[in-house]
Amino acid sequence: MKFAVVFLAAIVLCTSAFKLSLLENIKGSTIKAAILGMKFPSIKGEPEIKLITSYLVKNVKINAFDLTAADLTINADEYTLTLANVKLTVFADIEANIKFFGQIFPQKLNAIITTDTESAALGLTYSKATGLFKVSKCEISMSKMDVAFGKAGFFKNLLDRMASEFIGKLLGIGGTHSVLCPMVENLINGFLFKHIKEDYPELVKLMVMG
Repeated sequence: MKFAVVFLAAIVLCTSAFKLSLLENIKGSTIKAAILGMKFPSIKGEPEIKLITSYLVKNVKINAFDLTAADLTINADEYTLTLANVKLTVFADIEANIKFFGQIFPQKLNAIITTDTESAALGLTYSKATGLFKVSKCEISMSKMDVAFGKAGFFKNLLDRMASEFIGKLLGIGGTHSVLCPMVENLINGFLFKHIKEDYPELVKLMVMG
């Protein structure tokens, strides 16, 4: 039966796009554990926000996630991963220096960032030299993003403003440090392509040849 599926996939792949559903794999225990255990680099800099002179975002960790669709479309040498209704809960430690009446007030806070993404389309390129995929395009439509700070105290309003103007750009979708895009890239190279190679070996040969 699997040979028939692969043979049909090979015919379809040569004539038009071929689609694989990866939802069951992503929501399975192995990949779920990998997502929750991922590590992300710290982010630091000087935001263009009045009164905040510098920041450091560290210990970024995905605490929970969910999605309703994950389809990999293969069309000749073009690969597109489409995700739907992605929900992420991200924890992060934030250090910010706030200048108030000429004095610097260091702030150390915990942040909980929740995002709802209606859809995400990621273009992938494959390197035969390294055997790895790379995300070449990450187009994401976010419907909601919230940030909550623990014990923000006197500077709560200012930090809330920082969240909407700064954290959203960095940790949210569309920023250079977006969590979702590198998360997907890590999964593609660490787990999903391995699944395709194991279950559809003939399909892989068609994907990487040429």
